[in-house]
Amino acid sequence: MHGGEIAAARRMFAEAPEPFIDLSTGINPYSYPLPQLSPELFERLPDPQTLGALAAIAAQAYGAPSAAHVVPAPGTQILLPLAAGLIGPARAAVVAPTYGEHVRAAGLAGHRVTEIADLDAVHETMLVFVTNPNNPDGRLFDKNDLIALAKRLEARGGLLVVDEAFMDVGPPDAGLASEVGRNRIVVLRSFGKFFGLGGLRLGFALAAPPLAARLAAKVGPWADSTPFFHMLDLRSSVELRCSGWRAQVSHTICSFILVAPESWSASSSNSRPGCASVCRLPRRPGPGCRLQWLTMPTAVRFAPMTFAP
Repeated sequence: MHGGEIAAARRMFAEAPEPFIDLSTGINPYSYPLPQLSPELFERLPDPQTLGALAAIAAQAYGAPSAAHVVPAPGTQILLPLAAGLIGPARAAVVAPTYGEHVRAAGLAGHRVTEIADLDAVHETMLVFVTNPNNPDGRLFDKNDLIALAKRLEARGGLLVVDEAFMDVGPPDAGLASEVGRNRIVVLRSFGKFFGLGGLRLGFALAAPPLAARLAAKVGPWADSTPFFHMLDLRSSVELRCSGWRAQVSHTICSFILVAPESWSASSSNSRPGCASVCRLPRRPGPGCRLQWLTMPTAVRFAPMTFAP
C-alpha cells in the first residue's frame, strides 16, 4: 500500500496495536509550522504575479537557473504523466524497484515501459525515469552518470526524468537542478515530503524554459491554491535549507529505509504491505541513532540510510 491508506491497513491488520505509524509515504512527521489563515484567502484564485514569485523562490531554493526553469504544480504526482508526454510514444525505462507510479505514468503517455535494474541497462530507450535518492532501497545515483545518460538520450531526441522527492535528505550538490538548462532533463521536487506538508499538494518541475513552458501549458492556470502562499512565509522560505527549523529537524529525526526480503521483486512493489518508502523515526536522547523495533509484518526489515543534515 502507498499513500497513507491507514483505513485499509487497519482492515488488513485488525489486531495490530494502535497508533499506526504510516511509513508508506515518507512524509516528515515534524512539519513546518503554519500560521492561522484569513477566510478571505479561500475566496480568490492565485494570480500570475504570485505564481511567478513562487517559481522564483523555488528556483533559488533548489538551485535552478531562473524562475523560467520552474513549473509549480499541485504535487509532483500530476507532473509524472505530463513529463512523460513531452516526447511521443516510444520505448521507456524505469529504474526499479521504485515508486510504482512511474511505470503507470509512462504508460498513460503511450510509452512501452520496461523496468531495469540500473543505468547500464538503458540502451535504445527514449524516456528514462530515475528516482534519486531511490525509493525504497535508498540508492543514490552519481550526478555525472545521470548527466552522461541525459546527453545520450538527448542525442536521439529522448528525455531523462529524475524524481528528487527525497533529495532534501541527500548529499549537498547531488541534485540536478543546476543542470536542467544545459540538458534535456526534467527534475521533480516534492515540497510535502521533507516539510511534512503532503496535504498542501505542492510540487515543482525543473526544466529548460522550452520544456518548462510546455509543462506549464499542460498543468494549466490556477493549479496551486491561494491559501498556500500565505501558509508559509515565502520570502524567508528561500533560506529554509539553512534555517533554524531545518537544523532542528535535522537533529531530531534519523532516516531509515525499508528493505524488502530477498524474495521481494520489483513487480510486487505495489502489492506487498509496507514495502514502500523512506521513513523517519524519532532519535533517542544522546549521540548516535538507535532503532526502536516496532510490531509490524515480517515483510520488511529496517536498514540504516546515510543522512545528510
